[in-house]
Amino acid sequence: MAKKIGLVALLLVVAAGLGLGIRYHDHVQADRQHQDRVYQQLDTLEKAKARVDTEKKRNQAS
Repeated sequence: MAKKIGLVALLLVVAAGLGLGIRYHDHVQADRQHQDRVYQQLDTLEKAKARVDTEKKRNQAS
C-alpha cells in the first residue's frame, strides 16, 4: 500500500514537472516571437531613415 502511494506521489511530481516544462517552453517561444517582431520593426525604421537621409542629400544637392 505504501509503495502504491509513493508511486502515485512520484507520478504526480513528474506530471507537475512536465506541466511546468511545457509552460516554460511556451514562455520562451513567446519571447522569441516578440524579439523577432522588435527586430523587424527596427529594421523597417532603419530602412525608412536611410530613405529620408537619401532624400535630404538629393534635395540639398539640387
